[in-house]
Amino acid sequence: MKTTIKFLIICLICFKSNAQEVTKEYYDNGQLKSIGKGKNPDSGGYTLNPNAKGPEGEWKFYYENGQLERIGHYDGQFETGLWKYYYENGKLAREGSWERHAVFYVRKSGIWKEYHKSGNKLAEGSYSYNEFKGNLKNGEWRFYYENGKLSHEINFLDDIPTKEYKQYYENGKVYQTGEMEDGNQVGQWKMYYENGKLYTSGEMIEGKQSGEWKTYYENGKLQQISKLIEGKRSGEWKEFYITEKLKSTTIWEDDKLMNVTELYDMNGNSMDISTLKNGNGFIKHYNTDGKLFQLTVKDGVVIQNEPVD
Repeated sequence: MKTTIKFLIICLICFKSNAQEVTKEYYDNGQLKSIGKGKNPDSGGYTLNPNAKGPEGEWKFYYENGQLERIGHYDGQFETGLWKYYYENGKLAREGSWERHAVFYVRKSGIWKEYHKSGNKLAEGSYSYNEFKGNLKNGEWRFYYENGKLSHEINFLDDIPTKEYKQYYENGKVYQTGEMEDGNQVGQWKMYYENGKLYTSGEMIEGKQSGEWKTYYENGKLQQISKLIEGKRSGEWKEFYITEKLKSTTIWEDDKLMNVTELYDMNGNSMDISTLKNGNGFIKHYNTDGKLFQLTVKDGVVIQNEPVD
């Protein structure tokens, strides 16, 4: 009997010595700031000694207004399992799981979700872990508008957009599509009007427009054929009226308007080519409403566009 009692006392002492006490911290206004077992991780609770008694079990952290700021579990050192993070208005901000990556590292695991302050989904995707850069977006991510409609589909490699890229209007229609490489737009890119009609298309090289680009009116008619070199307007440009008749042919050099070789009114009649020469002078043209305007060009830059009486 004495042996049994002695054994129970020893067990109780061991349990008490191993059990973590509940730790609470408060704001100056008396509002609870955090609660959990072990050392508060926000107050130096982390330790490089895996045997030390750091934070463990469930921890809760609060804003000064009393709203929950985040909730999750610790494994004695780092976050583990599912964690949830909140806005001050009480709405969920993001959620996802943590897992031990090495003795001194934890990483985000599985799918993480982010939310607008309204509570509607903002984004979802996964991460990879880099020992020097930390958690980085990896694989396909989806981003959403407040109304729940898809806004972007982006593939990431170590936080850098790569491969196929899609962006949408809030009505669900495609806004633009193309390819990404090392964070830059490359290859063929297309942009669309909200009605689904093609707006413009052309090639991108290292994030800059290059070669021939075509732009269209909202009804699908060709509006402009342009040429660019490393994002700068260059060479011959042709612009068309919505009736498909040629409006003008201009010459560009290093992103500067230099000359006009052809100029027509809306009926296809040839107009005075104007005084523009070598990047200086005037050009008369009709806008989409059929009103006559005059452009003033200085050193290849349009400095004024005013109606002609």
